[in-house]
Amino acid sequence: MNYKGYILYELDHQKINDKILEKQNLSIDRLKSVEELSAKELKAYLKVIGLTQAMIDQKLNHLDNLIAQFTKHVIYINVEKADFVYYEIATYDEFLPYTEYYHMAELLKLRYFISARKNEYITSSVKKLKKLKPHFSSSEEILFEYFLGMVEMMQSNFINANERFENLARTYTTFIGFEAEFYYHLSLIKTNLEEQSRAIYYGKKALEYASAQYNFKRILLIQMGLAVNFSNAHIYEDAAECYDHVLRNAEMLDQKDMIPYIYHNMADLHYKTQNYSVALAYFKIAQQHFSQNDMYYVNCLFNIGLTEIELKKHGDALNTFEELYQIAKEKRLENFQLYSSYYLMSLSGPEQEAMDYLENEVLPFTKSLPEEKYMEDLFSQLLVRYYRKLKKFDKAFQFISDYKYTH
Repeated sequence: MNYKGYILYELDHQKINDKILEKQNLSIDRLKSVEELSAKELKAYLKVIGLTQAMIDQKLNHLDNLIAQFTKHVIYINVEKADFVYYEIATYDEFLPYTEYYHMAELLKLRYFISARKNEYITSSVKKLKKLKPHFSSSEEILFEYFLGMVEMMQSNFINANERFENLARTYTTFIGFEAEFYYHLSLIKTNLEEQSRAIYYGKKALEYASAQYNFKRILLIQMGLAVNFSNAHIYEDAAECYDHVLRNAEMLDQKDMIPYIYHNMADLHYKTQNYSVALAYFKIAQQHFSQNDMYYVNCLFNIGLTEIELKKHGDALNTFEELYQIAKEKRLENFQLYSSYYLMSLSGPEQEAMDYLENEVLPFTKSLPEEKYMEDLFSQLLVRYYRKLKKFDKAFQFISDYKYTH
């Protein structure tokens, strides 16, 4: 506890000058010059600012408990309780900078802002922590680097985040209780970089730590990530097993918000294994759970339409893509307006007209946006098949080259 600093702050805040202090044989110059206050002097200065040692100790004990609670709620993804503790800690904002808890409190605030998606506070929090960084302990430096990596993830800067996380993983073996979520987020980075084997490796590592903590919400998220990566790596049996665990655990933990995403991912798994009837059933369940204001509702509609085409349910697919087009138009979603327009043309008009539209309108759009890479690959494959059917192999090869070699 930096008593001198805190007392000086309170003297200034309460507008207590030397004239008032002289009555107690005290002075601001004496307070600034002495290296350490005697017990008697400390008691006298505290009395002037309206405090006692017992009151200071009570504040420190309360802060110690709040920091422990804040850490626990952040790690166990209990955002509501973390929210309550955050505001409790905020009542100590004037006292906190003079205590040993200051750095950890500010680090946990940043992690809380990330978890609660309070994006408007993140930039100023990072700026403050960068100023404090020269005074961090080694464990505080580790957490700050980790949280900076999370900020980069939120900004979709996965290459920089990967470098930061990899460096931490190589250098340190402990993350002060944050091991499960650290390896979970590293797994997410690897997923976004399409490094499935590494994503699975770190996901399994995260699961070990989360299981040891009985951190059930984190376990649920990790299992979901593992299922996605098993599916992407074509390890379909393991993916299906993971989804079974995820769905059961989500229902047991009453994580209703996750249910539609789980069904959607399960549908996607069955679509990949060409089990289209089951895929359609799961997509429909997901659709019922999604709010129409959710972007995933639009994505779900698109996947329902694709699955209906595979099942030769062209009338249903036509209705689905018509609904998708109207929603995309209303929400001004250029990508889904283009995609649904192509499928409407393909289902109801001349094939050549639809494929010309796909090649000249849709594909250039997907190529211009890195986030539309999956759709670019999908439409390139459609064009390859179309030109092969016409025996225009040079033209087909152009899209094979685009699809296979340019990413």
